[in-house]
Amino acid sequence: YAQQLAALTRGAQAEMRAYREDMLRDALASRGAPGSIGENERLWRQALGRTTDALRRADALAEQFSSDALSAERSQAWARQGALLDELNAELLGIQSASERQFVSVRSGDLSAALAQEDELIRHRGEFARLVREGHAVADEGVELGQERISAVYNESRISTFIAILVALAIGIIVTFLLSGGGIHIVIRLSVSPPATENL
Repeated sequence: YAQQLAALTRGAQAEMRAYREDMLRDALASRGAPGSIGENERLWRQALGRTTDALRRADALAEQFSSDALSAERSQAWARQGALLDELNAELLGIQSASERQFVSVRSGDLSAALAQEDELIRHRGEFARLVREGHAVADEGVELGQERISAVYNESRISTFIAILVALAIGIIVTFLLSGGGIHIVIRLSVSPPATENL
């Protein structure tokens, strides 16, 4: 799961920003629609597809982990992760919309309108990064809860094994005592004792 989150932060989403900013820099340098806009937009859309795919796979894993959780706490932690991923998807859509408006503005030669999208892009990117960090924290919490559950099951198993050993030891002591002289003498004494008589 952590690999999916890493792909969101260090991989395709960062590439989206790089291709868009390359396009914008070329547009400012040429004071119009640069010749590189087509290639940058193509690469940007490919990176968008990879980001969307990483988000989808992360969501599928969170849903699976929530269903397979060994405790209610872990299930709730992964359900929180799913809610965070929904918020991430909303922020990604915001980044996509503002970026597409920026590409359209540059193609039409309206650099002022293109630059006007930067504030919205910065806001969405900041929120996206915050949600990814929160997702890391929730994922770590889920792993920690899982480790605690495994430790609890292991300790319960050790206690059960210890009790079974004590019971087996007690049974062994009783059997040994019964097979020893003391046990036999008790049995013999009980067997040869005369029956009690009532006073007439």
